[in-house]
This record gives sequence, structure tokens and C-alpha cells, in this order.
Amino acid sequence: MRIIFRDHVIEVPPEAAAVWAMGTFVSPLDLIRMVHWAQHFSMPGRAVGDALRLIDATIQQLRANETVVDDPRLLQVLRDMLPALEAFSAAAWKIRAWEDSHVPKKVRTAHNKAAREHGPQIPPWGDHDEFKAILAMSSSAFALYLDALPRADRLIRELLPPDAPYTDQLDRAMKQLALCKIIVTQGYTEAYRKATVEMGYPMDENDDHAS
Repeated sequence: MRIIFRDHVIEVPPEAAAVWAMGTFVSPLDLIRMVHWAQHFSMPGRAVGDALRLIDATIQQLRANETVVDDPRLLQVLRDMLPALEAFSAAAWKIRAWEDSHVPKKVRTAHNKAAREHGPQIPPWGDHDEFKAILAMSSSAFALYLDALPRADRLIRELLPPDAPYTDQLDRAMKQLALCKIIVTQGYTEAYRKATVEMGYPMDENDDHAS
């Protein structure tokens, strides 16, 4: 199986291709989930920018491999993943640019202080139509990625030997899938409610942090 790794075209056995696929197809889930959550609540910190740069590096790797990968199954999953990651990255950078140009620094500073002191909360500009529209673009791209993830999971498991030690990462990703789908279709309030009920804890109806 042929891939590009560190700017070199190499032939790799199926297990190595599976490990590469985990890094490029599955690993972005945690980054996407963190960015989506942080931007929904406009959380302060540099972590979002750092995560987006990692997502963009993955996008560049997938683009480079699209003309090199010779396994049709691997290529199909790559082509499922690439537009989802591209769309998510574009929306996330657009959110950052919109906030920089539309939200006064004083307002952002006050929200950041409130978030640090009281936890996640919808920002004062959360009801702005343009901001909501870009957030919806981000959620749609996230959903597209989630739709492709099970196909990546199946392929990677096919490529791995039965005793491979890497399946824990796949198991963790697939366990997040249902909750992530609730987040992108019904919002954080419903996802928080369902997760809380499933853990056996009472839901505080007045809890605004999950909005």
C-alpha cells in the first residue's frame, strides 16, 4: 500500500497503513470536538488556534496523499474525510475572524473573565444571526466528519491484525460518536441532559452552562 509520509512516497504493509489512517482519520476527532465546544461558548485561550493548526496539517497530509494512495478502500475514506475536515477548518477560522472584527475587545474580555470564573456560557453575541450561521456551518462539517468516521473505523479494523494493540483508540472514538451526533443535531443542552441522565445524576433544569 502506497502513502506519503514525511514528504516521501513509501510502500507500507496493511498494519502500517492502518496506523497512518488512525492518525489522519480518527485522531482529529478530539481536536474537532474541543474546537467546536470552545467556539460554541467562545472560550478564552490559545488552544483553539493550536488545534486548528493541527487540523490544517492533517488536511495538507490528506491532500498530498489523495494522488498517491493506491488502495481504493483507503482512498475512498480519505475522500470522505477530506471535505469534512476542510469545511470544519474553514468555518472555525471564520468564527475567529468574525469575533475579531465584530465583537469589541472590551466585550470579549468581559466574557472571557466570566467564563474563567463561572464556567462555559453562551457569549453575549451568541444570538447574532451571522455568528449563529457560521456556528451552524461548523456543526454541519462536524456532522459530515462523524458520518465518515464509522467507515474509517471499519477499514482500519480490516487492515489491522487480530492482536493489534491499537484498537483502544478506535473503541474510544466510536464510544464518543453517539454523544457527538446529539451535539451537532440537538445542541449541547440536550447532549448534557442525556449524558447526565445516563450517568444516573439528576439534571438541574436551571443549569445554563450546558446551553
